[in-house]
Amino acid sequence: MMAIGHHLPNTRRSLIFLPQPTPSCHGLDAPPSAVPKMLTPEAIKQLCKEISTLSSSLSDAVPKASKDDKIWSVMNSKEGDTPYETFNCRFDALFGEDCRDSSGSLHYVRQGKLGMGLVMLYLSKINWTKDFPLDLVALKLQRLIDELKNHQ
Repeated sequence: MMAIGHHLPNTRRSLIFLPQPTPSCHGLDAPPSAVPKMLTPEAIKQLCKEISTLSSSLSDAVPKASKDDKIWSVMNSKEGDTPYETFNCRFDALFGEDCRDSSGSLHYVRQGKLGMGLVMLYLSKINWTKDFPLDLVALKLQRLIDELKNHQ
């Protein structure tokens, strides 16, 4: 049996790329269709745009945010050593799988400029071209998108 990508005499060289499992921060992977195939900074910006659109149309059942909410304290906490470390810590603290209540909803989704507005302001300032593992970023953003869709 020939190894994948081996050169055979009198044939063209072809490589076969097999999908690699993508780890998530809590061992739960997003469905394969949930994350764009070609991850570029532009794809991440599109996910952020979707978060913004969904955030602006949250149901009235979603509480309004205040400075006493966790979003405010996390978004105003000390930054990490790298922009990705900051992003990762903030998103894990607010929207990680361990941040779900008994009904499966994320605890800390809140309306308004001190809630999802503050998250969007933060996301809009990130330079996604600077050493971000875009596959992991996309998983975290997609988790939030899926949650926001449940609160429309």
